[in-house]
Amino acid sequence: MDLLTGIRHAFRNLSASRRREFVVREALGTTRWRLFRQSLAEQILLVAEAAVISLRLAKWGASVIRALGATRLPRLYDLSVDARSIRRAQTHLLG
Repeated sequence: MDLLTGIRHAFRNLSASRRREFVVREALGTTRWRLFRQSLAEQILLVAEAAVISLRLAKWGASVIRALGATRLPRLYDLSVDARSIRRAQTHLLG
């Protein structure tokens, strides 16, 4: 979850740092609507990539934890990344 929070804050910082670029591009004739569409498309792609990477890391981490501690802890074999945890990650990312 900390990774998702870090990514969310990185997007906010990215948009703040790109204001100057947008001002220059608008002065050169680009419409605000085009700048908005480009920014939205970039952010959607980055969020999708981050989500895929996070889910892969979570699944890998769960399998490693299961492999290392399955004999010592009861019910550890039930550890998985399910739909509930994915929804929670989505809520955390978008919130």
